[in-house]
Amino acid sequence: MMKILGIGLPRTGTTSLVAALACLGYKAQHGHGRRYPFDIHDCRVHLGVDHFRLFDDLEAIAECEYWRWLIMAYPEAKCVLTVRDPDHWYRSIAAHVDVIHNRQSGRSWWDIEQADRTHERLFGSKWALRTLYLDAYERHLLAVEAFCQQIGRPLLTFRVEQAWRPLCEFLEKPIPTEPFPWRNRLATKEP
Repeated sequence: MMKILGIGLPRTGTTSLVAALACLGYKAQHGHGRRYPFDIHDCRVHLGVDHFRLFDDLEAIAECEYWRWLIMAYPEAKCVLTVRDPDHWYRSIAAHVDVIHNRQSGRSWWDIEQADRTHERLFGSKWALRTLYLDAYERHLLAVEAFCQQIGRPLLTFRVEQAWRPLCEFLEKPIPTEPFPWRNRLATKEP
């Protein structure tokens, strides 16, 4: 049964969150690695809560694009919204977009196309346009906070540099003795 939904945008520490949840004993996965059994972007498909029950084999997932459906599909799950300084986030996502389009990245045209479509849906453009992306970032934060408050869902707004304490307190878990499992730390380290 799904217990935790990580609903932060890409480049906010979602990979570190999934690693931390795994250290805490949850069967966790990053959503962008998940394949859907139907064409999720086909406008003829009328998505409902039941479509997202396909995550029933997990206890925790980081998935920002379909967060509303996931929240409704798993009413007992606690929500973790990973955030970071907007300017630092923008620099990170812009660098990520550059890597996606770099011919030397080794990505297939299909992977590039999928990333472009995801960025267009999330941010309004496959290119990291500063004002557009920062506006989408702020809208996402406000929408998640308002929605969770409206339906009375527990929400932790979490900066991964805070490490274990707020996450473990929110999940009512003891703080591990091992270090927090930073992922992509060099790419995301705050100056």
